[in-house]
Amino acid sequence: LTSAKRVPRKTLWSSTATLTLTQMSVAYTITKAEPDFKSRLEIKSLVVQFLRLLKWGCRLLHPSVFRLLVNLEMTSIALALANADATRKLGNVLGRSLPAGTVLLLEGNLGSGKTTLVQGIGQGLGIEEAIASPTFTLINEYLEGRIPLYHLDLYRLNPSEVKALYLESYWDGLENPLGIVAIEWAERLQQRPSDYLQIRLTGAETAARQVYIEAIGQLSVRLLGLVEGSGE
Repeated sequence: LTSAKRVPRKTLWSSTATLTLTQMSVAYTITKAEPDFKSRLEIKSLVVQFLRLLKWGCRLLHPSVFRLLVNLEMTSIALALANADATRKLGNVLGRSLPAGTVLLLEGNLGSGKTTLVQGIGQGLGIEEAIASPTFTLINEYLEGRIPLYHLDLYRLNPSEVKALYLESYWDGLENPLGIVAIEWAERLQQRPSDYLQIRLTGAETAARQVYIEAIGQLSVRLLGLVEGSGE
């Protein structure tokens, strides 16, 4: 038997970068023809992948340039979730991993999986109480888990009514113990925290979904690594 020849790392990087650029070009062409949400997610995911390759390549080819790019952060990821169980699994990962003080702003149409995701978060936190959308109560507090979970639903409110609730008290730690704050229909939120994960869901309750997670703020950027790959 002849041993396989080891491919030099520079050659491997060059081939991978070329493939990624080709994929980006194809995805961009498709997006121009049919600018749907799924196509835009694919473009964003490929751009993130190429930025990582760029950092890797600079480490191999030009260390001084790599040092300039070492702080280049991943700020968004796209996940494909096969069904509601996969959405709940992602929530479970978030519940087990995210620290106190995390704010999740959830956006998506009716039936896109926002409440299902929060139910998974509750499972990951070890909350045994059934979690339902607080459409009429506005806020549900669950304090028996690893850290508190504050579940808010702004669907029936207009922006001025939301402002009167003083929701900052749930993430500033002054009046309530810090926990995970999950806000459904966050589009109605006028004043946002300085650091949060924005989660947009598309798709139907019983079908495949696309999830786009964007980090706003340095803490949330670091948290993205905890959820990347959870939708596989």
